[in-house]
Order: sequence, then structure tokens, then C-alpha cells
Amino acid sequence: MTPRMIIGAAVASLAWPLCAANAQPRQDGAGRRPTPATAPAGGPFWPQFNGPRGDNRSPDRDLLKNWPQAGPRLIGTYSGCGAGFSSVSLADGMIFTAGNFGADEKVVAMDLSGAPKWTAPNGKAWTSPWGGSRSTPTYNQGTVYQLGAFGRLAAFDARSGKEAWAVDLPRDGLSQGGFAESVLIDGNNVLCMLGSREGFIVALDKKTGSRVWTCQAKRFDHVSYVTPVLVQYGGKRLLIHASYRYLLAVDPENGKVLWQLQHNDEPHCSVVASSPVWDNGRILMTFGYGAGTRAFQVSPSGTEAKQVWKHDASGSEHGGAILDKGFLYTASNYVYPGGTWSERIAREGKLYCLDSATGAEKWASPIGRCSVAWADGRLYCLDEFGKMSLIEASPEKCTIVGELTIPRKEKTYTLSHPVIIGGRLYIRHGDSLFVYDVKAK
Repeated sequence: MTPRMIIGAAVASLAWPLCAANAQPRQDGAGRRPTPATAPAGGPFWPQFNGPRGDNRSPDRDLLKNWPQAGPRLIGTYSGCGAGFSSVSLADGMIFTAGNFGADEKVVAMDLSGAPKWTAPNGKAWTSPWGGSRSTPTYNQGTVYQLGAFGRLAAFDARSGKEAWAVDLPRDGLSQGGFAESVLIDGNNVLCMLGSREGFIVALDKKTGSRVWTCQAKRFDHVSYVTPVLVQYGGKRLLIHASYRYLLAVDPENGKVLWQLQHNDEPHCSVVASSPVWDNGRILMTFGYGAGTRAFQVSPSGTEAKQVWKHDASGSEHGGAILDKGFLYTASNYVYPGGTWSERIAREGKLYCLDSATGAEKWASPIGRCSVAWADGRLYCLDEFGKMSLIEASPEKCTIVGELTIPRKEKTYTLSHPVIIGGRLYIRHGDSLFVYDVKAK
């Protein structure tokens, strides 16, 4: 199947055969730009899922080290986000997210006070299972990119919401929950996973949506919900991505697969959602459903990798992991007894501290199953019931130094990743975005 391409007024028509043999090498050198996104002048800058560097570590400083008993001040509750689990990105004095509005998934933009700026449809709404939006919009040089749950990848003008181009990705490798990856920008390219026999990962020109390259995995697999990372290692740039069963490294210049290995051996790992964590030659992956947390060592040449340790008790389905000073912080293993979500097990979940070199467990603290972020020497851990714990964490101990619970009206699960930028804490839950002042006075 050749994917249908829908192009806005700026581009009339483009053919897009997905064939790796037709991929053209980059001539402009843009792919060799440093991985961290460059902030425009002024305003909070969190341009993509997991932040500027893709590690969910905020550059903020001078934040509250301890919270008062009532928690930090709630600045406001911004409504109109739609239904879903997308987090937020911020740039150019605006906040971007996505949600379901009836039969449509839409990208939403608002200013920093929560006033709506525009909404733009991006395909059909995902309603089951776990109905709602998935991916977080990505901002780059005045354009917002978002991948809809059914594979419609579109580019919008950040100020007006006008659509520049859109592509319908093939869906023969679609996983049970739809597309959930938040796309990555590398120079002039938009990178994402197709999970198609026509091309496993694709690079599109960010201005037109036309194909630059596609890569063919050594073994075909279904897409995961993972957002990839770009790293520099051994004189090479590597795109690290993970599908349903495989971890792989790709040359971001041309799509060549450098290595591919099976990342878990568990029969029930039906969700792979947490992004790889890069640790100077090691790739740390956290999974649910018994697959645990694992480390893979990349060879000095960057052309091989192998598993070097596994920790069974930990394993976050979707909440990610934070690396700090050689230690990894992640939640307890995501297990659904009898195949269904369990409130008891979610509340009894733990936060783990692991030695990133060996996988040795330093401690486990019962704070509930959570999504994790980092800012100014503190962990921010958001559990599935809307409770946020501020944690002073070290390899020696876990100390809770603040708590808040969002005043949610919808009693659905809180699964979106928290964002800390510009002295504010952003927590998305369903149609609402809760914004807290966490700047030290």
C-alpha cells in the first residue's frame, strides 16, 4: 500500500513511494545539528515530549525545594484540552496539546494565561481501547507537528493553526492503542516509526512532508508508543528507537539500520511506551508486564549492542525513567492481574532507584505507580490518581518534601507526563490543564 498524501495549499501534490533504495543522502548537513533543541528568545521553552534534550529534565533553576502543606499555588485551571493523554509543549509564548473533540482529534493552542488561540483537526478520534489523544505536539521554528492516533501526521503554523501539510501513514503495523509516538525533529527532517513492510522508520522533509528516507528493519514488527532519542556516541549520531519487540539504532542521515535486537523475552509485553534513556554508551529501557528494566551496552563502534543487566521488580509501562548522576529512577512493574487495571496495585506501586551501571537496587519507596520528571535537583512523580510528590532523591534515600493532588473532576486515570518549565508545573488531566507556581520566592 502506498500511503495517501494530503497536502495543504503550499504544496500541490507529492508522490511518496516508501522504498529504502530510493532514499537520498542529505546534502545540507542539517542532520548534524546538536540534538538539544535551540530556544527562541524569550518565554518558556519545552518544544517536544520529554523536553529540549528528550530526557525529561527541566533546565529550570531556583525552584521551591520544599512545598507548603497545601502544596504550591494553583495559578489556574485551563479547560478546552479535549479528552486524552497528551502532555504539553511550550514555545513562542504558547502552550500546545491535543485531545478528542467528538469524532475528531484536534491540536490545541493557548497562550500562557490559558486563553484559547486555535484548534485544528488532525484525523479521527481514537475511542477504544483507552479512548483519547496520545502524542504530544512538537514545536520547531514556528511550526507545530502532531501525529494523530490513526496515523495522520500534520504540520501547522504555530501562530494561526493553518495546516501546511499532512500525511496518512500506513497502518499495517498498528498496535492495539493506535499511534502514540511524539515525532522528533532532526535538522530538516521529521522522524517517526511506520511499522510498515514498506518502511519501518521514515524521515520526512519538515517543510513539505515529502519522504527523505525510509529504513527497513531486519525483522518486521508492530509500532510501539515510544518517542525516540538522538544521541552522539563514538563519533557517530544514532537514532535510538524501540518497536513492540525490538530495540534498534539507525543512522539519522540515511536511515541505515546499524543494529537491531530483541529488547525483551516476555510473552506479555503488550505496551512499550517509555522512551530510551541514554547513559553514555548504555541504553536503559523500562517496560511493564514482567519485562522489568533493562540495560543494553552499545559497542564503541556503535554497530552492535547487547543486554548487560535486568531488574525484574521495576518497570514502568508509560511513566518513563530519569537518569541522574549514574542512577536511574523509575516506577514499579506494571502488571494487570487478570488482564485488567487494578486500583490497589496502582496505589501500592513503588519508585525504584537503580545503579545504572549494574542494575543494583538502592531502594524502593511506596509512593504509587507514577510518571517521572526532574527539575532543579528534585523528582516530580505524578501517580495515576492525580497526586504529585516532590522528592529529594539520592542513592541513599527517598525523601518526600511536598505533595499536591490536582482538583480533577473527571475520575479517569492521570497518565500524562508532568512538565516543569518557566517556574511553572503543568499537569494535564483529560480536558483540563492544571498550572502551579513552583518558583522560589
